[in-house]
Parts: sequence; C-alpha cells; structure tokens
Amino acid sequence: MGTKIVSDEAHYFYPFNINPLAYKEFIELEITDGYTEEDYLKFKEAALSSATSFATNSKVGCDNEFGLFIETEEDFYLPILTQYVKFEKGEEKIK
Repeated sequence: MGTKIVSDEAHYFYPFNINPLAYKEFIELEITDGYTEEDYLKFKEAALSSATSFATNSKVGCDNEFGLFIETEEDFYLPILTQYVKFEKGEEKIK
C-alpha cells in the first residue's frame, strides 16, 4: 500500500507566528478575552516538547533539539526566518 520513505537522521525547522491582533474582532464580539500571556507560555511549552512527546511511526526516537522565539511589538511584521537558519552537524551532542 504505497511506499514509506525513512531516514536515519533528519532535522526540521518549523516556522510559526502568533498574531494577537487576529483576535481583535472576537474580543469586540465578546467571544474571547483574546490571546493572553498564559496562552503564549502554554504554546511555548507545547512547541518545545511536541516532537518528543507526540512521536509517530515516522518519528520514533525523535527529540526536540532547538527552539527560538522572537518577540516583537504586536503590529510588527517579521517574515519567516527559516531560510537564514543553517544546521551543521557536530561530533558531540549538546549536554
């Protein structure tokens, strides 16, 4: 039933952004109180552990290796930065 491609080693950088202003209309409609600092902290915690915690058949043994959070003003536009991230494999694991 198809072909499964596997790799002994792979490294991914997943870009995301959080725009608290996206909730503005929902706040005005009193549907939500908006995106809170507590929401952000919970998101960061989940993002830092999700590859490790939610291993699937294709990700058995995967671990989160890196997390970078850039915080700006609410109305600041920041493009996706993954094109500027360079991965170099070293000999030793970070302890």
